[in-house]
Amino acid sequence: MHTQLRDGVAMTCVGDTVITVWNRAVTADNWAWHTEALRAAAEKHARGVLVLNVIRTTSPMPNAAMRRQMEQDYLALGDQVRHMVAIAVGSTMWITLVRAMLRTMAQLIGRSDRLSMTGTVDEALIAAEPFATARTPPNGELRNIIDALHQRLGLPPPSAQR
Repeated sequence: MHTQLRDGVAMTCVGDTVITVWNRAVTADNWAWHTEALRAAAEKHARGVLVLNVIRTTSPMPNAAMRRQMEQDYLALGDQVRHMVAIAVGSTMWITLVRAMLRTMAQLIGRSDRLSMTGTVDEALIAAEPFATARTPPNGELRNIIDALHQRLGLPPPSAQR
């Protein structure tokens, strides 16, 4: 597994799945880096990629300009992102805020059918199952990868947070 680290963000691509842990704010630089990684991974998979984004409470909500850029990029990616599962790690209030922001963005660009929102890794893996292909790693491996990305950032795994 090749892990990429950048300013409080850890990301890896395994099979047709891109897994990212956001521990810092979404900046223009790390968003462009993330989007380019999605494009590069999607070029290798005709059916696009499955995206698992872990969003921690230490990653504040993006400002309006950043949200617009995110919306434009997801629209441009189109079918290259088969489905995105967002995992908000934190309190019920945090999960609610992240869910509201992401669902609003997805509805604004007509992509709400390509988004699942969860508050735990286990829920995320269940939500991702209908979008898995033969190239998607099994759930146990995905869980281990998420834990390893947290470790690379010096964080406890999400299972220790609940």
